[in-house]
Amino acid sequence: MVKLFATVALASLATASATPNWVGPKVGRPVDSACYRKTLRVKTCPPGYNSDKAGGCWAQCPIEYPVECGMECLPQSKDCASGALTKVNAVATAAFKTATGGIAPKLVGFDQVQAGVKCGLGLYHAVEEVSVVTQELRAQNPSMTTPQLVVELLKTEEVLSGLTSQVVSCTGLPSAVNDVARSAVKRLVEAIASKGAAVLAPDVFLALANEVGITKISEADVSKLKTLFVDGKCGYNLQSILRHVIDAVIQIKKKTPDVAQDELRAQLEQTDLFKKDIPKLTNDCASGADAGAFEKRDSIRKMLQSLIDKVIDGAYQNGNPVPVETYIVVVANLGLDALSSIDPTGLANLAKEFVQPICGPTSMVGEIDNGSADVALGLHAEGKALSNSNGTWTLAGDGQVKIFFESTDSKDVTVNVLSGGQKIGSVEVKKGGNAEWSKPLSVLQDKTLYLDRWRRGLVGIPGTGGGSLVTWIPHSSEGGHLELHAKLNIS
Repeated sequence: MVKLFATVALASLATASATPNWVGPKVGRPVDSACYRKTLRVKTCPPGYNSDKAGGCWAQCPIEYPVECGMECLPQSKDCASGALTKVNAVATAAFKTATGGIAPKLVGFDQVQAGVKCGLGLYHAVEEVSVVTQELRAQNPSMTTPQLVVELLKTEEVLSGLTSQVVSCTGLPSAVNDVARSAVKRLVEAIASKGAAVLAPDVFLALANEVGITKISEADVSKLKTLFVDGKCGYNLQSILRHVIDAVIQIKKKTPDVAQDELRAQLEQTDLFKKDIPKLTNDCASGADAGAFEKRDSIRKMLQSLIDKVIDGAYQNGNPVPVETYIVVVANLGLDALSSIDPTGLANLAKEFVQPICGPTSMVGEIDNGSADVALGLHAEGKALSNSNGTWTLAGDGQVKIFFESTDSKDVTVNVLSGGQKIGSVEVKKGGNAEWSKPLSVLQDKTLYLDRWRRGLVGIPGTGGGSLVTWIPHSSEGGHLELHAKLNIS
C-alpha cells in the first residue's frame, strides 16, 4: 500500500493575516460566453446547488456568470432565450472531464523534477511545527533546560510522525529506526531546542539540513527554496487541504463502501473543511487588497476545486466505487505533493492555463470581512441603468439584506431580483421615486444576487436593455448585514 504523508490540523496552518477575505472589485469578469453547470444526482442538494425537482441538483450561477440559462450560466446583462444555448450535454460532459483532468498531468511532471525542492519544503514545515511546540513547552516550564526540552520534544507527535517522516522521505531510508535517520532527527531537534525560531531563517535551515545529512537538496534547489520560504506556505497549504479531502473520502468509503459519487461529493461540500478551512487558507495565498491579489486568490480557488474534483473522481472507475487500497494508489499518482513546490503566482498561472469555465459550486468563498460592497462583495453595475449603485457589508448584524431603490428615471421601471440565477421576486419603482426590498440573509447566502431592470421602450414594449447589477451574498456566523443603494438612472 502506498503511504500517504501525515497531515496536520488545518487550523494550525492558517495565519493571523491582515489581508481581509474579500471577493474583490475585479473578480467576476467572464472569460467565456458561458459556463457549464455542474450537476449532482442526490436526494438533498448541498450548498451551492439548486434542485430541479426531478432528483437532480444543478450548480447555482456564480458571480462571473449570474444569468441562469438551462444547463449554462451566462455573463451579466445577457438574456437567456431558447436559441441562446451554445452547448449540449455531450459537449458539457467532455468539457468537465477536460477541466478536472488538465492540471494533474502537469503536477506529475513537477513532482518528478522537483524532488529536492519538495524535500526541503516538507522538512522546513516539519521543523516549523516542532519550533511552535518548542515555544509552547518553554512557556509552560521556563526553567526547563535544553537537554530536558530535547527529551520532551522527542516524545511529541510533531517529531515522532511529522519530522521523522520528512527525514525518511528526504534521505530515502526505508525505516525511521535506521540509525542514520534517527541520528538526523535527534540533531534537528537539538538545534531547534537550542536556537528556537532562529533555525527557520533560510540560510540557517539549509545549512542545518546539510549538516544532518540531507543530501537530496542540490545547489540548484537552494535558490528556489529561499524564494518559497519568503513567499509563504500557499502550495504547502493546498497540498494539506487535498490530503484532508483524501482522508475524508477514505473515511466515507470505509463507512459506506458503495457510496455513489455524487453523494460522496455532496457530503464533502457540507463539511467545515469546505466552508471554513479552504476559504481561510486560500485567502492566505495572496496578500494585499489590489486587483492582482483578488484575481490570484480567485484563480487558486478554482484550481483547487478542479483538483478536488480529480481526487473525488479517483474513487470511482466507470462510475463504480473502487476499493480503498486502489483509491490510495490512484491519488498517490496524481502528483499532488508537487503543489508545495509551486509559488502562488505559478499556481494562479496553472489555473488560467488548465481550468475550464465550469460553474461552481461557490462555497469556497467563505465568510467575508467588513467592507464596501464593491470591494468586499464584488458589486458591479454594467450599463448606465444601475451605475453608481453602492452598499456596505458587515459581518456582524441583524441577518438582513436590504435594498433601497432610488430612481432618477423619467419612467416607471420593474427590477427583477434573481438569487443564484433564479428569479425570486420583482420590485416596482415609480419614476423619480423610492422603494425598498429585503430578505433574510439565510435565504440569499452563498449565492449571487442579480438585479435586472425592465423599462418600457419607445413603443411601449418592456425591455431589459440598459444595465444590471450583481453582487455576492456571503454567509455569516455573526448575523451579517448588507445594505445596498440601487440607483435607477435614465438609460
